[in-house]
Amino acid sequence: MSLLHRAVRALGRQDLPAQIAPQIGSLTAVALAVLRSHAPRSEITPETVAFNKASQTISCLLPATEPA
Repeated sequence: MSLLHRAVRALGRQDLPAQIAPQIGSLTAVALAVLRSHAPRSEITPETVAFNKASQTISCLLPATEPA
């Protein structure tokens, strides 16, 4: 989970070419879902903190996601 968290946050900081934004947005949405599945919702844990940080970092990529 730590590796996935770091990878997702790194993608959010990249200046990505517009032509691959939909694919990267879709990839990060799936990664965010995986992180969320490991983050408890009833308490604050390292996994919850990692999810929150990752979702803030990649929020700019999500509008470009592919619907499929």
